[in-house]
Amino acid sequence: MIPNLSTVTVPETLNNTRLDGALSLFLPESGMRVRRRVFETHTVLVNGIPRSKGYSVSTGDQILLVEKTVPEGIKQEISTTKACVSDDSAELKKQLHIVHEDAHFAAIYKPGGLHTAAISGKSSPNLEAELPALFAHHTTAEDPLPILVNRLDCLTSGMVMAAKSEAAAAMFKEIENAGAVEKIYILLVHGSVPAPLHVTNKLDMAKRKVTKVLPEADTDPLRHTMFLPLLETTIPDDPSSSATLLMAAISKGARHQIRAHIASQGFPIVGDPLYGPPQACSDITSQTMYLHHYQIELGSFSAMCPPIWNAWEQWKGSIPTK
Repeated sequence: MIPNLSTVTVPETLNNTRLDGALSLFLPESGMRVRRRVFETHTVLVNGIPRSKGYSVSTGDQILLVEKTVPEGIKQEISTTKACVSDDSAELKKQLHIVHEDAHFAAIYKPGGLHTAAISGKSSPNLEAELPALFAHHTTAEDPLPILVNRLDCLTSGMVMAAKSEAAAAMFKEIENAGAVEKIYILLVHGSVPAPLHVTNKLDMAKRKVTKVLPEADTDPLRHTMFLPLLETTIPDDPSSSATLLMAAISKGARHQIRAHIASQGFPIVGDPLYGPPQACSDITSQTMYLHHYQIELGSFSAMCPPIWNAWEQWKGSIPTK
């Protein structure tokens, strides 16, 4: 742990060293990866001026670390990861099931709190690792395992699509790129959303833990998000709060697209540790993030799966039916 407002002086041995390397003065036993993460949780000042990782320090420079208070979501990331690898992983894996399948595709229910796929360098429980068990009843050793063709964030619940062959996976991507896949999500957000929203802003996902919403519009309509208000309500267990149940429609989702787009409009998702208000995410390990992949339409393939939320019984009547 790095103390707030810690100050060190650069010795001659570190003259002309990159700033991220010079942070060994604070973390002598750490590797470069850990030192670079300091820039996510702290503002690093050199002689009183904020500097980036690649800045070259000189002998005698004063390095000061000031802990960031915003965005709180970045500091919550470690807690979020811990929440996704909780002691309840065995129970979460029991909830996995095939919602609907045909000869080419399968929609699999993933609960919030379980990763979709393995994380490099970690042994976290995940849906992908459970595919042999999920499809054991109608595959043989010669049959290829289904291939996951989309992902859900760890805390997002709902359907993950799997293709039953390489050809089916290629077909899915081709149909998705043509804009012929409709993905419907249900989400609960802070505040009152008075009218439908069409968010077209471009997203910057390059090397970011948090996706940045840019001011310019994305020329690709497949990256746009439509939001439809369904019900004015309150946050579960907080009757004095204001919240809105929304339906979101996307064609080809980018990382954190729905979460970032709706937060950029001033209506963050309830329970979102990265884009939500810090005070609402203080107990991330016990909190539900109210974002659920509810329905998918893919040519003749159609699947629907309601969320497992305590308040769903009182909310589900607001969902439009075709």
